[in-house]
Amino acid sequence: MRIVENNPQLLVLRQRPPLGGLLAVGAMLLLMVNMLISHAQAVAFWSAAGFGAIGLSLLRTTTVTFDKTARTCSVDRFDLRGPRHTDFAFDEIVDVRIEPAPRARGIGAMSCRFSLVTADAVVPLNDGYEPGPERYRLMREDILEAVFAGRPRPDIAQAA
Repeated sequence: MRIVENNPQLLVLRQRPPLGGLLAVGAMLLLMVNMLISHAQAVAFWSAAGFGAIGLSLLRTTTVTFDKTARTCSVDRFDLRGPRHTDFAFDEIVDVRIEPAPRARGIGAMSCRFSLVTADAVVPLNDGYEPGPERYRLMREDILEAVFAGRPRPDIAQAA
């Protein structure tokens, strides 16, 4: 997840699909075109279907928009299950948490994701975990500055 816009009106975070997913979908399209041109046997379809399944399972994107003037947060996701949209008022958000990956050892210890904490639930902002806890801490500060302007901020200890 990256900050793609930060101005007095908006703070926008975006998670793009991984390159592997785009490459797999591209491979599927190339195989399908090749099958149509060369009149390949139907057995070749299974290779294309495999690349397509892998690619589609990896194609997920999330855009989180913090509207500083309207004091709302909208989370737009697209994945294999289709598009989903969720809105929150800034007053509903209690904290922005950096969650470490469930693996406690090795490279997994360096991966994390954002979650919005409301009175009702913890809402993950992205499905996967990404490396860069220090980068996430810096982004969390920007989010807290936007969401908690004019009201008390949560403890830093709750960040990770």
